[in-house]
Order: sequence, then C-alpha cells, then structure tokens
Amino acid sequence: MKIACIGSYYDQGFSHGRAAKKLIGENLALIHQILSEKKSDLELYTSFVSKHFKNVFNLEPYLEEELRGIADGSGYSFWDIMMLNANFYFFADKIVAAPEECSVIIAGPQATLDRKGDLVLPIIIAKLGGYSIENERSLYVDHLDDYRMKVFETVIEARENVFRAIRPGKTFAELYQEAKTVFERNGFGDFLPGRIGHGIGMTGHEHPSVAPAYKVPLQPGMVFTVEPGLMSAKFGGVRPSDTVLVTETGYELLTDTENGILKM
Repeated sequence: MKIACIGSYYDQGFSHGRAAKKLIGENLALIHQILSEKKSDLELYTSFVSKHFKNVFNLEPYLEEELRGIADGSGYSFWDIMMLNANFYFFADKIVAAPEECSVIIAGPQATLDRKGDLVLPIIIAKLGGYSIENERSLYVDHLDDYRMKVFETVIEARENVFRAIRPGKTFAELYQEAKTVFERNGFGDFLPGRIGHGIGMTGHEHPSVAPAYKVPLQPGMVFTVEPGLMSAKFGGVRPSDTVLVTETGYELLTDTENGILKM
C-alpha cells in the first residue's frame, strides 16, 4: 500500500482513503460486529461520537479536513469515517500499524509478513479500574539503513527534549515546540506531526493534545502521553509513546518498557 503524505490535510486524507478503501471497510465491519456482540446502545454510541468530534473539530479543525478527505477518497460516508476514528480503545486491546501506514485512523489487524528493513509499531493499551494507559514502541526488522537510523535518532532526541521540559507551568504548546525544534534542526521539517501526545484517562484519547494550539499550562495530577514521531510513506514511521503523570516538581513515568533503537 502506497500512501502519499504530502499536500493539504484533505489531500493527505484523500490519499489515505483511496489507498486503504478495502481496509477501512474491513475495520468498519469489525466495529459493527463488536458493537453488536457487546449489545451496545447504538443511540448512546452515536451521541458519544458526535459530541466527541464536535469538541475535537473546534480545537483541531485540520482533523476534520483530513477525515473528509478520507471519506471522499474511500467512498464511505463522513459519519463512517468519524466512527472509525472514534475512541475504539473501548473495544480493542491492541492495534498494530503496518510499515506503510501513516495514520492510526486506518490501522487495524492485518496478515502482513514483516520484511527486512521494515519499521513496525506495536501499540499496547491497558485499563485498570476504568483508567487507561498507553505504551508504544517502534522496532525495526533485521537492519536499518542510514536514513531510518537518522529518523530513529531524531525521534529519541525529540523525546528527551520534551521530557526535560515537563513540569507544572509549562504549556502543551511549549512541549510541542521542544520536539518541533529538533525535527526541523535535523531536516525533518516537512514531516511535522499534528500533535506529539494527548490526554488519557477514562478513555484512550482525551483533551488536551500536545499541539501548538493548546496553550494550557501543565498542572500536578494531569496524565498524558508523550509520543513525538516522524511518519511518512518515504520511510514508514517511528513513534514510541509513554504515559506520564505531572507531579509537583516534574513528572512520573507510568510506562517502563525497554526503549531506544529496538530490533525485532
């Protein structure tokens, strides 16, 4: 699957939707199956999705543009694409993004064999007492070429920059800038992510986002993910993610799996 991560948010979404039409259809069928098996209240679920995206689109209008592009590119309705990108972590325990995919919007279980040089992204979501935690790790298969090694090293450097800045009083926008500075300095200004983390708690994705528009100051007790990443059809993607708790003096890391340049 070849997906172009260039152009406007709509253009990128259209490319995603056209390339992943079959996969989107399979994932939509899976969502309907799980909702049916869980005997979910569809009216309540519809209300949840609508309210969720109303808030998201007010704060992140670029996401609405991308989703509309995906809908037009795939031939599915805008509502279907919203439902596909809703908080599916209520229903799924693990999602794995394949090397060619640029967005978790279209990621899902696949019978894909890893190839030498591939980058893969296992995503683990755990829930305890109603609260969620997220842990992701990027791995490479067999070997890394020089370009992908630079991607890995840049992402690790960006993460370290962000972690050093986490403390009460700092804003989410400032954390984003810490990663952006590293990405641009290392020559990856064309691949800047829309955000580098998000709130997490009763659901897998909550506000605020670690993004330029969120000038909300960090406060003790806040829990969010730190996941600056670089993703492109040119090289795949590297985006390790950890969950942190803001403390009075800094932060506590809630995920402690091995990190770094990891080989499968």
